Amino acid sequence: MIRVEFDVTKIPGSLLLTDADLKHASGLASALRDAADPFSLYLRGQLSRNTQESLAAYVSDEPLSAQFQQDLIADLNRQLQGPSLFEKKRFAGLQIQRDTLIKPLLEQEMKDLVRLNRLLLEEAYPAYIDKSLKAEWDSWQSLAEDATAKVIREWEDWKEQVLEKWQQTKVGNPPEFHPAWQPDIWKGIRAWLSEYVFHHKCAYCETGDAGHIPDAEHFRPKGQVRTKSGIVKTFHIDGATEITHPGYFWLAYRWENLLPSCNTCNRYSGKKDLFPVGKTHVGVRLITDPGELRHPKRKSTHINGIFYLEPDDLDQIEDRLLLHPYFDSPHEHVYFQLDGRAVPRPGSKQGQPSIDVFDLNQRDKVAQRSRIQSDDALNYVTKVSAAIPDKAAMKSVAERIAHEYFQGERPYAAAVFDTIRVFTGDDGLLSPDVLLKDTPYARVNLESD
Repeated sequence: MIRVEFDVTKIPGSLLLTDADLKHASGLASALRDAADPFSLYLRGQLSRNTQESLAAYVSDEPLSAQFQQDLIADLNRQLQGPSLFEKKRFAGLQIQRDTLIKPLLEQEMKDLVRLNRLLLEEAYPAYIDKSLKAEWDSWQSLAEDATAKVIREWEDWKEQVLEKWQQTKVGNPPEFHPAWQPDIWKGIRAWLSEYVFHHKCAYCETGDAGHIPDAEHFRPKGQVRTKSGIVKTFHIDGATEITHPGYFWLAYRWENLLPSCNTCNRYSGKKDLFPVGKTHVGVRLITDPGELRHPKRKSTHINGIFYLEPDDLDQIEDRLLLHPYFDSPHEHVYFQLDGRAVPRPGSKQGQPSIDVFDLNQRDKVAQRSRIQSDDALNYVTKVSAAIPDKAAMKSVAERIAHEYFQGERPYAAAVFDTIRVFTGDDGLLSPDVLLKDTPYARVNLESD
């Protein structure tokens, strides 16, 4: 497990088209000129006279002149900002690959036409226009926000219509909250995070997804919550009625609570709905003084004083015992031995619970990790040694290798670099702590022990 840096304010891409977004400008020009499908025919008719004349005179495979490309982009951007590009007849015959994203967006009463139209344009011309990661991410977040509001309304209705009626008689066991989930949303966010943030590695064990069933793991369980002692009970907002913990349902669609996980970490003997804490699990809270919260962001609009707590406020109140790759530095809590086994660092209260709950020492995983960390550590030493005595070249090689692990698809970064330290020593000539001292990897992931 490694710390993963993800800043939502720095997601690349824009909503409007730029020159860089046209990965095959000549192909796009030919498609619009020929207008062989209803959407291209419609779009060509919306272009300016200058652009239409340039298209009519365009010879296939010829590079577009600077003026032609500038006019084409300007015209397409005007279309992105106009009415919805979608009409069923226009997209007849065109297969929308991101149907689970675009279909619900079309039902959102056109909240953001620029974003929606950008996605539609990408779907119509996937070979010619690059995907905007920002447009796709913002679209998933828009759906997630709507789904969160919906599940909160469901809980509040359940509280008034089911739970409070039961409280009047208390016949039988307390009722449990089972909302109507929208799994396509958290699966879509997981897929985005898996591809662009975690590089197809499990957020917990760093195993690549080959041979594993990828899960949209909810860090804090969305429904039932368990510890090794059993199903967690909590108190209703009245502070007196004990009920089964309803789960952190308001975090079910939050990206901070969604981590791509392999099946061995999330199923079988892995995490599932386990969530150990050092203090007491809490659910929906009645807060008399919002000043006690760091981020009193989500307050009920129907029930006075009710707050749906943010992850960092929950962390403070509950004292979570599981490591989170966005918020923690796992190397401070877990160390990997040469045999591939994870062990807690002395004094860490999160190390052993994380090893146990994520099943980091599952037999097959340990065997694979041990083999890879030994081979890859030797590969590091060999490649960096080849650059001796040029220290700048040695540093460059070490940084490139670190990038492959911590920002690329190579698995078991934490274990590999723990092994490299054993081979090189903490302050040896080849040590990553020496060669990477002034790089982000030293500050974030390879801090000396």
